Amino acid sequence: MLKNIPAILWCSAFLTMLSMLMAMPGHAASTEKVISFAMTSFEQFDTCTRDAGIDITTNRDAAQLTPVEYFVEDMGNRLGSAGTGAAWGKKVFMLDSPVAAGATLYVFRAVKASFNGTPLTFKATDYGAWLAADIPVNALKAGANALVMESCAVPIDLDATQTGHSFVSTDQGATWKRAAGEFLAHLRLYRYSASGAITSDVIDLANPNGQNIICPQITVTNLFVGAEAKAPKDTWITLEARSGGTIRPDDNWSDWAPAKDVKPARFLQWRAKLTGKSHQYTPVLEGVNIRAVVQITTDPAAQGYTVTEFTNPHIVRSSFPFTYQEPSDKLTFLRNNWKLDAVVAPGKTEMEKYLLLRNWVRLQWPHNEGNCGRPWDAINILSAPAGDHGMCVHYGVTFTQCALALGYNARQIILNNHYVSEVWVNDLKKWVLLDVEAVQQEGWDRYGTAIYLNTDTGKPLNGLELHRALKNNTLDKVTQVLSMSDDKITFKPYERTYGPEEYGNFRYFCFPPRNDFLDQLEPWEVQHGVDHYHSNYYYWWSDGPVATRGEYSQYSSREGDLYWTLNQAALTLTATNEKNELDVQVDTETPNFKEFRYSLNGAGWQTLEGDGDGQTSRTAHLTWSLRTGTNTLEIKPRSAFGMDGITTKVAIEVKK
Repeated sequence: MLKNIPAILWCSAFLTMLSMLMAMPGHAASTEKVISFAMTSFEQFDTCTRDAGIDITTNRDAAQLTPVEYFVEDMGNRLGSAGTGAAWGKKVFMLDSPVAAGATLYVFRAVKASFNGTPLTFKATDYGAWLAADIPVNALKAGANALVMESCAVPIDLDATQTGHSFVSTDQGATWKRAAGEFLAHLRLYRYSASGAITSDVIDLANPNGQNIICPQITVTNLFVGAEAKAPKDTWITLEARSGGTIRPDDNWSDWAPAKDVKPARFLQWRAKLTGKSHQYTPVLEGVNIRAVVQITTDPAAQGYTVTEFTNPHIVRSSFPFTYQEPSDKLTFLRNNWKLDAVVAPGKTEMEKYLLLRNWVRLQWPHNEGNCGRPWDAINILSAPAGDHGMCVHYGVTFTQCALALGYNARQIILNNHYVSEVWVNDLKKWVLLDVEAVQQEGWDRYGTAIYLNTDTGKPLNGLELHRALKNNTLDKVTQVLSMSDDKITFKPYERTYGPEEYGNFRYFCFPPRNDFLDQLEPWEVQHGVDHYHSNYYYWWSDGPVATRGEYSQYSSREGDLYWTLNQAALTLTATNEKNELDVQVDTETPNFKEFRYSLNGAGWQTLEGDGDGQTSRTAHLTWSLRTGTNTLEIKPRSAFGMDGITTKVAIEVKK
């Protein structure tokens, strides 16, 4: 049973009890206190990861089901023909209910078709070979819904062979046989999705506000997690929770269980599952209330500790998995054969090295030449004969993989009609977009390449920031630095300010959910750039709960899903019962993590192994013995490429 308790009462109790917690004396005998708080705002919900069924943008202070549902069975990477132009095609969509406020069908390439016998009129989408047709809602029905195409002009996905919902006829629909794959036909219904889940980040009950402090040592004796929710008829919210004694869930944490049964522990995580039966209504999660009865056994303030410096980051994790390129023989060959270390050697900062590498890649071949269908393999591209290297896609792929070969973190970004790269810059603690083959025609014959800066701050921008500048009409705050070579192949920067027409490519953007194409080519969008985009493999940015590129079903409106953080060490410091001793837990998201490196009081760097077996997510634990006066701890992650991440530093004064 969900318990409805006004959020204002929880917030009031939270402020009162938190002040009591911070003011507690540090004597040996523990004192029982209550900590209460609520998660009710958009900002709090946006820290949570969520699947495609959850919408927090429509009602900005609540979570509900997404008002759209997709029916897509193909990935759309490797295409083929289902038959001759004289053959007919059929795609069957299985619906649990015909209820919908509207429906749109998307097909790749021109077609004459009907849906359950209703003729369709197609119109062009914003870009590419995709066409869209609105379907009258009275044409929908429960069960099998048939899209019948009077030609097989729509290609099939040759890799989608399991569902068996696409058919071919050579006698104008009198008889049908199963196609060799699934037609590129996607159905979008405007109705609430059937289900969705939203999951909180880990909550530290000793530091619920996430402040840069030394946490008191606590024992949780009682824990309540409840929801503020509205659940119309035939809708439900199931609230679950799990808990443990470490900063990230591990084998020692409890399993997911109904929230009312959660075991008392310092670290907590909740998950809400929203479901609806009719597609007409959605449950609404307005807040999650947490109340803990704790015993505070050690207060750091009473022990004479004062934090004078704490550059502690907040790690942002994506809702989507991302697969990173691992060290490999091909990566080593790429680095050594093309002497990439020498290319970036003159750079004094990480950003300078990125720009040197970008310019070098741009000089490897002229603008758009030859076989633009080459695979996403930098070795294949760089080894191609003169006149046959490729286009913007291949510049972006080559730069990304060369950066990876040097141990940096880079990924490919697909724009509306262009292909670029983004790099993680430790010095800036952000992703930055690099346009390896600038789209401006003036740079085509001068090896033009570009970066975009915030005019006021001079800091480089990423794809989302450029998209928002276009959307919000603030392009006057964007400066493009267009670098072009002179007769001596020396790059010279030129600052440019453009209007919306020059930034049209940033209306839409997405990224593949991995960057390991050098070693694992499949799946990839064969003929990407030569043909119009047809892959449903990428994650697209959307400004709202309904994707602006309706032909694709994978998207997000959560910034952290596309712009997560890397290479940082987040620290949780906790007082102990031992005099002048702190417990330190470390958390990181570092691709190809190898170890942590730490330094005490400015001494040499020591090694600290990480716990966990994930490719990026690791934790660690150490005991920090303090001395009277100033104490410093510096810690940073290191990757398997030998690249150090961002240093986190904390300084503590201990009284005599």
